Amino acid sequence: MDVDLLRPGMIPIAPNTKLWFEFLIEPSLLEEHLNNPHADPSATELLIKFLYSSMERPKDLPLIDIDDLMDNSRIDKKIEYRKRKKYECLTIWAMKIVSFWEWDLNILQTRVPISLQIIFVQDLLDLVSNGMNLIDFESHISIEDLSQLKDEQIFAIALFHRWTLNVIINYTLSKKSSFTLGPVQDGNEDVLLKLEMQSELSEKSCNWFKGLTVSSAEFLSQIMYDYAKYKFFKAQYEEAGIYFKKCKKLNMNLTPSLFHKIKLEELNGFCAACSSEITEKSSLLMQFLYSTQTNHNKTDNQIMEIPMFLRDALELDLASMLSLGKFTASRDMLLHIHTMNAIRRASVTSGEIVLLPPEDYVTKIKFNLRGPEIFLKDIKLCTQIKDKKFRKNIKMFVCNVLLKCPKNLVKDILKDGHEEIHELFGDEDIHKLLTLPEDIPTINIDMSKRLDRLKITQINNVNVQKVLLKNKISIEYDSSNLRSLLQQLHKMDVDPMFSILDINYEWQVPLPLHSLLMGLPNGLFKFLVIILIAKSKEMIKLNDFERAKLLLREAETETKINNNIMYSKIRQLISWEGLYTEMLQFQYEFKNFAIGDLVERCKQCLEFVQSDNLIPRQEIAEQCVLTLLNVGEWEYLTKRHYNCFKLPLAIAYTCLDVNKFKGTKKSAKEVWDLILPVFDYGYSATNKRPLDGDPQCTQNRVLSQNDIMRVFLSLRDQNAIQIVLSLLAKIQNVLRDESAMELIMPFLNIWPVVPNNMSIPLRNITEVLGIVLTESLKYHPNHIILLKLKGDLQYVMGHYSSAMKWYLEAIVIVSDYFARPVLKPMIEDYVYKRMMKCCMQMQNFTQAAILCLFQEEIDYATAFKCASETNSCDALDEYYDYIWDISLLEFLIYWHTKLNHQEHRQKLLKTIGALELNANNNEEIKREAANIRKLKFLRALSQQYVHP
Repeated sequence: MDVDLLRPGMIPIAPNTKLWFEFLIEPSLLEEHLNNPHADPSATELLIKFLYSSMERPKDLPLIDIDDLMDNSRIDKKIEYRKRKKYECLTIWAMKIVSFWEWDLNILQTRVPISLQIIFVQDLLDLVSNGMNLIDFESHISIEDLSQLKDEQIFAIALFHRWTLNVIINYTLSKKSSFTLGPVQDGNEDVLLKLEMQSELSEKSCNWFKGLTVSSAEFLSQIMYDYAKYKFFKAQYEEAGIYFKKCKKLNMNLTPSLFHKIKLEELNGFCAACSSEITEKSSLLMQFLYSTQTNHNKTDNQIMEIPMFLRDALELDLASMLSLGKFTASRDMLLHIHTMNAIRRASVTSGEIVLLPPEDYVTKIKFNLRGPEIFLKDIKLCTQIKDKKFRKNIKMFVCNVLLKCPKNLVKDILKDGHEEIHELFGDEDIHKLLTLPEDIPTINIDMSKRLDRLKITQINNVNVQKVLLKNKISIEYDSSNLRSLLQQLHKMDVDPMFSILDINYEWQVPLPLHSLLMGLPNGLFKFLVIILIAKSKEMIKLNDFERAKLLLREAETETKINNNIMYSKIRQLISWEGLYTEMLQFQYEFKNFAIGDLVERCKQCLEFVQSDNLIPRQEIAEQCVLTLLNVGEWEYLTKRHYNCFKLPLAIAYTCLDVNKFKGTKKSAKEVWDLILPVFDYGYSATNKRPLDGDPQCTQNRVLSQNDIMRVFLSLRDQNAIQIVLSLLAKIQNVLRDESAMELIMPFLNIWPVVPNNMSIPLRNITEVLGIVLTESLKYHPNHIILLKLKGDLQYVMGHYSSAMKWYLEAIVIVSDYFARPVLKPMIEDYVYKRMMKCCMQMQNFTQAAILCLFQEEIDYATAFKCASETNSCDALDEYYDYIWDISLLEFLIYWHTKLNHQEHRQKLLKTIGALELNANNNEEIKREAANIRKLKFLRALSQQYVHP
């Protein structure tokens, strides 16, 4: 039998078990309990219980909403809670547990849910506030002199900011790797976004040198380390390197302590990653990697530490850079690397087979005056290794090289005085090598007649070179290399009307830019800018936005050679294309994208839309409106009037209105009037007139389905997404006209009535709703409303197993992965009712019977009917242990007794005899027994439907 050790009233319990309220009665008990290596309950369980208990609802106050934790307008409400003695005592006990962990943030973040971490750090700030409003983040910025604060206040503020930076890093990494972070709800994701916005302010206002007034260098070192990690996470490596080096300097005079837990090897790794200096004591691999960033200086390998693929890459990189003139080195350096790589390949070959040296390597020795000398010098380094197998392989390698060399070169290598050769070969072997027959003479073939037969003329040769140059241009993305290739091609091309876009017919240049650039005379500037813009559009299709922005910046730089009005216009249009690319990147990456000044640039761009001079492309202006809509700039949008963007502006107006009236007012007529005609097939073409008098703007006409889908699939803001989905759900509900099959969504009451003369296909609405919902879940995978709507949609379509999957995913999020009871306001009765019907349709009648018990008013008639089904396809009696309702257990005992199922009857008798199900127990024991069984049952369902 399962017993929750943190909840009083559960029986039986072990004699050494402590109940959580005992620690409040006897203060000294907590320290004694935590020092016990086998403490039951554990420190983590106690901490979570204390924090949850501090949030329990008093009779005269409402429950604290997790979503309001970061809302500064409700600070007074939260402080009022903490003034209660009971809750303050619980908070202090939670602090003691974390202090037992030596305030280790790694332990806190990996063991405690994020929602409780927020409670903890805010409680800490409140406890040390001493009349100050430290919970409000803005109050930290206003503190000018840290020395005026008490020690505990400085500690709490520093811990809060360290926690903020660490939780942002760990949460982002947890979504990309197997790192385990506390369970996350969608509401907590919004809190994390707020924390990230605050962290940007912390960066701007924090002056670490004011921390010198603190006596402990450990404290300053830990803060610098966390701050440097955050800058490293944000890819600001130069600034991160500065603080890592300062932290490393402080660590030289520090010894490990309970608070100071910086791992030296991790710190050294960060310093190396930020291109810190490499010393002779650094590993050979680190020296090699650093050397590749500093023109390959002082790289060698005698202990076979560097992987072969890195050595091969070095050889190719050096050959390429030397040929392009990007790198200068001694003329023998490349041959040294060729030799060492050839020796390395031979030395690692297993068995008796040794890889033969390539023909081109022997050719390099032949035609380099110092080839034999370099070859012998590098062989000498290897002969110092005494391993017999290694020396045998090297001997065979040298022998193979000599067999491929000309006779005079062999004699030069084997002449007296070369100790390295005598160490490998004896006198007899050297004599055999010297007495080998002369080289086979080469045969010279006259190819002139064959070339004449192929009719290769000079014109054909030029065309071949042009094709090769165009192929190189199509795959080159470096502007300097492109310039060189275009110069060659321009000299070679006799056609003055040569179009650079003919190189690749997939390349596209926006029409306004194309028109301006085509008006320029043919030349290097024109061709290079066209190529850079076309390649940036190619990168956008591949979602490589960083490279696309780099290409556009290079194109914009090219336009700065001249300041006349034509070049200024081209530069402005290119700048808008860069903004467009960044907006697409924001839409694609969304929560992982740093917005920076994107909002202000969008507003500046929209100021040109209705100007009489240069205007941005309609796609760019529309994307600006969508970006502002997705960042919540609804009030700004509603104060503007753009004829071409009626749909996103109408959505922004509805978002603003819904937030103002909390969805109680029917005020969404504008969106409704724009969307409804799109799906009405009976709406004649003659009615599809412009909505106002401007025939030039296609957006002023009745929208097409492609128009609205482009807008719908670009939405990222949760409010805008919910409004669009509720509109589509409303239309579907009206068309289906079945109360039992309605889709449940917020804001359904804000929409007008569908006119009777409309002819809208239900299938079309359902398909669009499914596409928009699937796209929205990509960016909000933990949004409970969206998950439930996905389950509803699958349910009404008859996909019952899929509906169970989505309903259970919503329950997983609400319950913190079944760590706490499911909250009723989040998962309503209709969800359990539809889950029950799904199970009945799939003939999983035992599951359906238990789901009947989850409803506020238990449907015993359906539960008994399902329990008595004999053709159930689920696990039957395997679920009996999850039943907590005595009435259902008694019915099952009666039923199996009637059918003479003795095994089932005995199992039920054992279940109903459990001590925690005794009818005489108090209500708390009964409630906890039910909660435990509910969570176990839901976990079993999730293993079947969510993770089959």
